[in-house]
Amino acid sequence: LAWFSDYGANYVDVGAPGTDIYSAVVDDSGTGAPAEAFDGVVAPDVPAGWTRGGTDNAWGVAEATEWLGEGWGNVLMGDVAFPYALTADTTVDSGTYDLTGGPSAMEFWTACDTEYVAEEWAAYTALEFSADGGSSFEEIGMWDEYALDGDSDPEGFAIGYQSVSIPAEFLTDAFAFRLRWVADGDADVGGGRGCAIDDISILTFPEQDGSDGLYGFSDGTSMATPHVSGLAALIAGYDPDL
Repeated sequence: LAWFSDYGANYVDVGAPGTDIYSAVVDDSGTGAPAEAFDGVVAPDVPAGWTRGGTDNAWGVAEATEWLGEGWGNVLMGDVAFPYALTADTTVDSGTYDLTGGPSAMEFWTACDTEYVAEEWAAYTALEFSADGGSSFEEIGMWDEYALDGDSDPEGFAIGYQSVSIPAEFLTDAFAFRLRWVADGDADVGGGRGCAIDDISILTFPEQDGSDGLYGFSDGTSMATPHVSGLAALIAGYDPDL
């Protein structure tokens, strides 16, 4: 039951059944490996099984609570130094994932404090996907502080949640992703802490028709519908002449 449920000592209003109600809708919440939150990684390392690439690679984990606030903890940085180096083109590659189970997506939080320019990409992070275990990669997207910002204010960090659908050609048993950090060497514009990444999840959404009985849970008064329908069917079965 929830705060919006109507119930008493001897009754429950089925018009407002509460929270976590088993529904008749298939569960499409997605499955996958536990999210990589970097909390178990000792700074400035990268997670076990991940590999760094490029000259003067400064990818690593840093503790971000002081400058991003409570709830962040350890994050992955393209450059753990502050301010970040003026020139960089370095990468970090993940391990492999089996994505043959269905449509998939990559989700994560990111926060950027970079050169704030609209006309070009000066200091940014790029995301790349591989279908062959990391032998070759294709760029999927990139972001910096300006791209994430919603208020045109260059002060501090811009924060965003990224949900990226993984194209069908990458749904193999050897999927991998790469993060690339680039800084263009423009000392006149200045830099900051760079881009932080946290809570990376790789989720697969198997195509379901409900025949496996894996239904989802839902909240709220909308869930009155299956309850009322079910009770009406029970009553009609008990007395069809009602």
